[in-house]
Amino acid sequence: PLIERGVLRSEVCSTLSEMINMHMIDSSGNYVESFDLFLKSGEMAQEFWSIFGDLFQSLLKWAKNKKHLSPVLHTLSLMLVVGNNDFFVGVKDDFVARLVEGVEKKESRVSALESCKDFVSKMRGDIINSDMEAFLSMLQLILNVLFPKRSLPDEQEALAVTDVFLEIARRHVAYAVRVITEILNDENYTMAQRGIVLRVLGVLVEEFKEEVLKERGMLSPMVMQYLERPSEYIVVRPALRCFPSLSLPVTSGSSDEEGTAAVEKLERQLKCVCLLCANSDRETSGAAIESLQAYIQGGVPPNIGSPSVFSASNTWMTRTCEVLFYLTQLLYNVEKRGIEDGLRVFNTLNVLIDDLNAALEEIPKESDVYTKRLVDDWKGTRSRIEVASLMWMCHPEQFMRDQAIRLLNNYNKPSIRAIESADDNAFLGSTLGHVISDSGEDDAFNVEGVWSKSMTSLLRDKWEQHSDVITSAWQNIAERWSPDESSEHPMKEEEFRMWRKHVRSLT
Repeated sequence: PLIERGVLRSEVCSTLSEMINMHMIDSSGNYVESFDLFLKSGEMAQEFWSIFGDLFQSLLKWAKNKKHLSPVLHTLSLMLVVGNNDFFVGVKDDFVARLVEGVEKKESRVSALESCKDFVSKMRGDIINSDMEAFLSMLQLILNVLFPKRSLPDEQEALAVTDVFLEIARRHVAYAVRVITEILNDENYTMAQRGIVLRVLGVLVEEFKEEVLKERGMLSPMVMQYLERPSEYIVVRPALRCFPSLSLPVTSGSSDEEGTAAVEKLERQLKCVCLLCANSDRETSGAAIESLQAYIQGGVPPNIGSPSVFSASNTWMTRTCEVLFYLTQLLYNVEKRGIEDGLRVFNTLNVLIDDLNAALEEIPKESDVYTKRLVDDWKGTRSRIEVASLMWMCHPEQFMRDQAIRLLNNYNKPSIRAIESADDNAFLGSTLGHVISDSGEDDAFNVEGVWSKSMTSLLRDKWEQHSDVITSAWQNIAERWSPDESSEHPMKEEEFRMWRKHVRSLT
């Protein structure tokens, strides 16, 4: 009587679930050996499944009461998972109907989603494979209530939906990719819903890379467009996770026109990711840095501390130079970069140069990494870093000048400078970082006012060695320095007084 009135239903469900977990299935989700033998014993097994089915039907009735929906659905999903094929076929439609009802109701949605995840993740492969069409039909019913059009799920619900869809995707990758493309292409789905499928895609492209990359040509343009939405954090963060693997490579078999278009597309995407490193949202800027690290490592998720993941080829070094090029380009626009933006870009550059240094320390000096092309790529990159740093050494704020000096010293480490030693004509003493180090790091970091012995030494004693860098830095500053206050780049005398003072002292 108490059970009929619903007093002990939660306890009954809990006890039944414990019995199933204890006696019927092991940690891998398979029948325990003794129970498997019992199931094959004939008449007793038949009687067992009859009682088991009656229990299931009773629980289905209990599921109509929203008060007991959560524990009942959990137990029902467990019973369905351990049932034999005949049992599964006989009750699956009724179970899915109850599950869908629970997900549709706002008050029971989150708990029903948890049961949904449990059911999909524990489904036995032999039952799924026995009738794949029926399994996919069942998934479609679940997906219909997972993603109602124009829905705005709260944070808790969004996490629950993500978990369920991820389990569905792991069960059938091709089916999940099809669903993802449909949602991304349909304007009736909200940014929150698109963010969910992008998060799932980010996991899939790491766990099932080969399967997902078969559809890269279709997925790439759909996903990469979200990199151009810096304020839409809910979609830009998962898109950043997808970028390293889904960015379209430039293939050798392409025509000149196709190759040019592919290069331009990749450049635009890289610029977007680099720009996101300066985003004011810390989580977004952090995701952008990780995305660049993974891109450099060939689409492998970042694993700093294990430099051996870098391949002994020029690919990762070429990508490093590409990324550093676009990041220093941001620093060139000194008049557009606020202090916070500048700090984030400097931080990203230092992180990537630390990665480069760690990787080079693991690679034998006789490796084929040290080629003339590598040396040329790096020397061009080094020159751009020096120009950008020199421009920021003219900044009126001392701590911003410190950032520039820190960057110069960072790329002046022996393992990085050894790149140039592969060139017989290289002169290792010619780096700007070398001059700053020779002038004394303590002095450079503790300059009072606008005077710096490091800058004096550079302009007075090292001009000939660094004339290209100094000239380029001055030209870049002059191009952005206009006496017209109404122009796009009005004169900011305070930003250049340090440079002017040095120049005057030398004339």
